[in-house]
Amino acid sequence: MDMEKRESEEAIPMEDDEAQREANGKAEELCEEQKQQSDREEEDELVDYLKLLGIRRLNEDVEKLSKQYIEADKEKRQWEKKAHKLEGEILMLKNEMHEMKKRRARMVKNNGNEDDAGGRRMEGMV
Repeated sequence: MDMEKRESEEAIPMEDDEAQREANGKAEELCEEQKQQSDREEEDELVDYLKLLGIRRLNEDVEKLSKQYIEADKEKRQWEKKAHKLEGEILMLKNEMHEMKKRRARMVKNNGNEDDAGGRRMEGMV
């Protein structure tokens, strides 16, 4: 009987060892799954953070570009005003030049006399 008792006692620890190994294996698997899930969540959080950071930087860039555009537009309008003013001055100078050519042609026609055919003194001539 002692032998039978001994065999049954020895059989129980073997079964316990096997059950323990199985439990340990399942626990390790569960632990690994939890670690992977945690890693995925951490990675997702990092991706979300990087997206937010990228969006913020893009918004800052858009703000800077908007300010630059506004400044460039103001400068463009100033240059357009200057160009318009210069175009007016050019037109005035062209008119003056045309008048001077007409006076010169009259002088040549009158043999260099400053007076026109009617005996009047020409405008602007000294």
